[in-house]
Amino acid sequence: MMNRRTLLIAALAGAAAPMTRAYADAGMSRISAYAFTFPALSGDDIRLAAFTGKPLLVVNTASLCGYTPQYAGLQELWGEFRERGLTVIGVPSNDFGGQEPGGAGEITETAHHHYGVTFPITGKAVVVGAKAHPFYKWAAEARPPRSSALELPQVPDRP
Repeated sequence: MMNRRTLLIAALAGAAAPMTRAYADAGMSRISAYAFTFPALSGDDIRLAAFTGKPLLVVNTASLCGYTPQYAGLQELWGEFRERGLTVIGVPSNDFGGQEPGGAGEITETAHHHYGVTFPITGKAVVVGAKAHPFYKWAAEARPPRSSALELPQVPDRP
């Protein structure tokens, strides 16, 4: 089961291209998710530009998190929709409670050997704060502004 906190962007890139003009008109970034590259767990690069025009799911992961079993669900999702163009990319991070303390070997053991993950996994990345990977800085800045129309109304307290 996937946790909303760990799921940063669901198919953001697939939707980002048509929305770029709207964001630009609103004074937001013209850059899309496809402009970024992550170092892969294997040492190569994962260039998001290779997935341009296709849905992309970038997910924060951690080997010691209570939600680590999400790897199985993500693998199932990717297996089902990969042929239709979906790419799932796991981004291990130690930013949330120190739940990804290991290096590439430990992450590989958990993701690939324990959960059978075959989708791309990046090297461990910082995803929050001043030292966050540029993709996460962009995502935080490029998200649409909050709209009062999207917020749930406040329910008054009952006496």
